[in-house]
Amino acid sequence: MRPSITRRAGATLAILTTAALLAACAQAAPQAPAAPTPTAAEQTPSAEQTPTPSATAEPTAAPPADDESVTVTPPASDPADAGESDEVVTPEPPTMLIEDEPWVFETQNGTMRIDVPAEWTVTDSSAEVVNHDGRVQWDNGLRLESPEGLALHYYDGYGSDVGVVSEWSIVDRIEVAEGIEVIAWWDQWDAEVGAVLALASTTEDGRPYPHAQLDGVNRNHQAWLIDSELGPHMRFDSTAEAEAFLRGDRAQEAMQVLSTIELLPVDQYAMP
Repeated sequence: MRPSITRRAGATLAILTTAALLAACAQAAPQAPAAPTPTAAEQTPSAEQTPTPSATAEPTAAPPADDESVTVTPPASDPADAGESDEVVTPEPPTMLIEDEPWVFETQNGTMRIDVPAEWTVTDSSAEVVNHDGRVQWDNGLRLESPEGLALHYYDGYGSDVGVVSEWSIVDRIEVAEGIEVIAWWDQWDAEVGAVLALASTTEDGRPYPHAQLDGVNRNHQAWLIDSELGPHMRFDSTAEAEAFLRGDRAQEAMQVLSTIELLPVDQYAMP
């Protein structure tokens, strides 16, 4: 039996309605969100996903105020305690100086001047020290060295007695100032013979004493030769060998340089 027109029209209308709904769904699908829009609180990512903003990051360029001792070196001494100290002051690294022409060197606090030959190196290791009275003072320590390895050492500050030798003899001497000379001598301690070339004063019996001191100034001055070929003590097997060395060219060159020393009457606690 053939369907009626009314039934065919109803079926057609149903088909058209279904198609329209499918088309509408197909057009709206791309615009639908894949997930619900998060709230403001849900938008904040975790610490593992996002680095801390620079505005709130912990400081890294400098340590906190209570940890400044890690990177800030305190002054060697408190100006308020400049006269007294219970701590040993750390010296600055030595300074090395050298000139192409002869020149005059003066210690940093003006206690001594000396003529330095061309090409000689001056190493200055002077520094603040704490003396026996617990006060801070400036001690000068120098090393003058020739290109050939001849070394002169200088020190001023506190000195001490060096003992008594059993036998001694002066080989050469040059006057520097009243009561102060550069003296070359040998001395004997038991079986050892030592050669000494130093800034010196003499005792009542004429024995050379390797310290010099200006009247009215509580500061000892010392200057002496160390020959790199002999080592720091310059020991010999006999007095004849010691005398031969002290009369030789290297020792005589050292005497000429040391004889240019000028000691200046500077107060014990004078600073640079």
